[in-house]
Amino acid sequence: MSTRQTLRPARSPVRKGARRKADAPNDGRDLRPAILDGLRTVAWLLSIVVAALALLDSCASGKPMLTPMEAKLATLAAPGPYAVARYDVAWKDSARGRTVAARIYAPLDDHQAFPVIVFSHGLGNSREGYSYLGSHWASRGYVSIHPEHVGADVEVTRHGLWHLYRAGFDRATWRSVPEDIRFVIDQIGSDDALPIDLRGKLDRRRIGVAGHSLGAYAALAVGGLAVPLPGEGIVSFRDRRVIAAIPMSMSENLPATSYKSVSIPMLHLTGTRDSSILYGTTQRMRRLPFEAIQRSDQYLLTLTGGNHSTFSDDESPANRAAHDVIRAATTLFWDAYLRGEASALDALRNGRLIEAIGGAGRLEVKR
Repeated sequence: MSTRQTLRPARSPVRKGARRKADAPNDGRDLRPAILDGLRTVAWLLSIVVAALALLDSCASGKPMLTPMEAKLATLAAPGPYAVARYDVAWKDSARGRTVAARIYAPLDDHQAFPVIVFSHGLGNSREGYSYLGSHWASRGYVSIHPEHVGADVEVTRHGLWHLYRAGFDRATWRSVPEDIRFVIDQIGSDDALPIDLRGKLDRRRIGVAGHSLGAYAALAVGGLAVPLPGEGIVSFRDRRVIAAIPMSMSENLPATSYKSVSIPMLHLTGTRDSSILYGTTQRMRRLPFEAIQRSDQYLLTLTGGNHSTFSDDESPANRAAHDVIRAATTLFWDAYLRGEASALDALRNGRLIEAIGGAGRLEVKR
């Protein structure tokens, strides 16, 4: 294993959704506990200020005052109380002759273990993508691990658009990507495979998987999707260590029967413009996983105006509002199903989430 570590300074959550500054280099010295405690306290107080300012704005402008749940959701979209450390690792999978590199975002805290999220990127992306999610979840008290999938990573974009297009039909990734996720979970099962600062900091009883596009397929696969692999028949990549998942804009067109074996809670994400002419995927087809899974703990959040790249684009003023909705909704889901918070579950199931989001999206809940 090789590791490279940089520390991210505490981020001010005063301006919700703002682009973060570049990671500060790490000089190898341990931050003193007193400094960390101070950073966490400042971040926590500032996150409270976000909600308070929202409430004051409602009063001053004559708009309806935010409910406590709406204020909580506004806070969930802002950076949380933890400063964030970033680590780069590379794990060698000898059985498959494959190296799985990963970027890890982790809360800076010496006193507790945190739930784990494994995030699977879409075709043509890398472990460096989706940082707006990794850093946010870590600031909220989750260790977010972003593996890079060889054969589906940024390398496929360097050989022209035709090569990238054809890579979208490479069914070898239907096996390699969920197997990458299983391998990553195997690795974090041993402290010896982790950067020194993370040893003893992962709660391995609470593991979730999220992913976008091809990564959404992987999240579904480890959740129990019945995968029709060419020449192999129906294959299952179910990993029982994973207890919840968030598939974002599932890209693979599978029959409805494939979803009936999914066995964990899921928050599905799509958008009203989430379709692909090149791959023949309609917005209706993006809904299929939610509609076909026969469980009551399934949720579908449809972002108004959201398209397939809304979830993967680097943050900008144009997509910041959509990213805020994604940050808030996904954090609420993790709080409900990885932390077991009753108030978060109630917000998901009883409409308070969508009331707070308003016209920015639509939430559907299986009953």
